[in-house]
Amino acid sequence: MRIFSEQAKHSRIHFVLELIVGLVMIAIIVIMLIIAFSRSGYRPNRSICLSRLKQLSTATLMYIDDNNDCYPPYYTFDGPETTQKLIDVTTVYTKNKDVYLCPLDDKMYQPNQEGLADKMSFVHSLTLRGVIPEFSTGKRVLRQSDVEAAATTPFLRDPIRGFGLPESKNSQPPQDGKSHFKSPHDFLFNLAYLDGHAKSKSTIDEFKEL
Repeated sequence: MRIFSEQAKHSRIHFVLELIVGLVMIAIIVIMLIIAFSRSGYRPNRSICLSRLKQLSTATLMYIDDNNDCYPPYYTFDGPETTQKLIDVTTVYTKNKDVYLCPLDDKMYQPNQEGLADKMSFVHSLTLRGVIPEFSTGKRVLRQSDVEAAATTPFLRDPIRGFGLPESKNSQPPQDGKSHFKSPHDFLFNLAYLDGHAKSKSTIDEFKEL
């Protein structure tokens, strides 16, 4: 009986030691992942932001189907009074007004350089003006059939929240010695395109995507 008791005692000790070693290894892995993500500039909110842009892209395509091939209104070009109109006509598809806001775009970024506080953070790409027929006449109507390169034409993007050099070697974009536009995600911008897809970019092209 004593032999079995000793064996059971050693088994319990062995199990506890294995458990401790396992927990230590898991802790090390978690720490390594945190360090890796921080070095790459990863933030969970970036994924949320991109997901919201994709929802807006889907809502836009649904709106087009229901409105004779036309895209929704453009508040960026027509003034603040049309912002609510854009939200009103697309909320029926998004079912959630939070999708218009970047989760990082809060009071710490005020005064805003683009977008309206508590209304809409995502803004229309300024280069979209060159795609809209009769833009100079004041008409802001764009039909899906008018777009030749929808997959490469930016529609919505994160707002600009500054301009400057990366503050650390871990910041985006790479250290090229040049100043770049900043979004609420530092130097990373999330963009939605006229064909309905969305993606992230480490820098924004001021001639094609601004």
